[in-house]
Amino acid sequence: GLLSSERTDLPSIALDQDIMYRVLASEISLQRGLVEPAYRTYLDLAQDTRDPRFAQRATEIAFLTRSPAQALTASRLWVELSPTSMPARQVQQLLLVATGKWAEVEPMLQAQLNKVSPGQRADAILQLQQQMSKSTDPVGAVAALQRIASHDMQRPETHLALARAKVVAKDVPGGLAELDTALKLRPGYEDAAILAAELRADDDPDAAIAGLRTFLKAAPASIDGHLALARMYLVRDQQDKARGEFEALKKIAPNDARITLALGLLTLQQRQYDAAERYRRAGIREHATAGDKELAGVGDADDGRLGADDARALGELQQGRA
Repeated sequence: GLLSSERTDLPSIALDQDIMYRVLASEISLQRGLVEPAYRTYLDLAQDTRDPRFAQRATEIAFLTRSPAQALTASRLWVELSPTSMPARQVQQLLLVATGKWAEVEPMLQAQLNKVSPGQRADAILQLQQQMSKSTDPVGAVAALQRIASHDMQRPETHLALARAKVVAKDVPGGLAELDTALKLRPGYEDAAILAAELRADDDPDAAIAGLRTFLKAAPASIDGHLALARMYLVRDQQDKARGEFEALKKIAPNDARITLALGLLTLQQRQYDAAERYRRAGIREHATAGDKELAGVGDADDGRLGADDARALGELQQGRA
């Protein structure tokens, strides 16, 4: 509980009637939706008693009510009163990022990254970007990440992280430039290639398709790469090219019933009914083998052939939902 603990970092202060009254009053205020008085009372209690548990409670109240500035104030006091508390420091760091206090939090983030082993540093940079993406200052997050990862620019993951950060900051051209750099460093980098295609799909679909084709030359076994390219072909009603991608996928993942279903839907739309029926039956067998009977419902129940509902499924596939 809040007031019962065997910790050694607590002040030697008796739990008197005044403290008990203020704690109960704060909790009753919270139950009645009076957040500000409860927060202020706990903050005052922490300052008066030097007990970090009251600062922690004030931080929790402000955090849960989406008041990051107040939460940061309370977390600073929490760290001051319990400087060795890892939860206190972690919460403070989270709030410093959320409020964009880069000058203060950047050394903490740098130290966090420097603790990681060399073999895990690339993944740590990507995770760091995700952490920083929660900030209310995404432009500042880009600049901070550039400084923190300034010695890691030879890593494609660094440029993917910067691309994601720039997209969050609504700098799509800057994000694309980072992705192009990542793909120069590692031409078969799937995450970078697919994100670049997604960002280019609306304004420059030809470039999006060309980028995926270049990527697939370096990573021909990429299932997600072939799927992304097939969907782009479908959006442009280039069904033969889309079918080619699904047929390539069938060689990579011969037992994936989703791919068989996609081929069945494509051949159906192309009015190649015999081929569509073969794909449907093959898909049902593959799902049955995998213990999944869901695909058995695809098609018309009366004659066992692919039906009109499947055309709608193809439309979903074109939008990337199938």
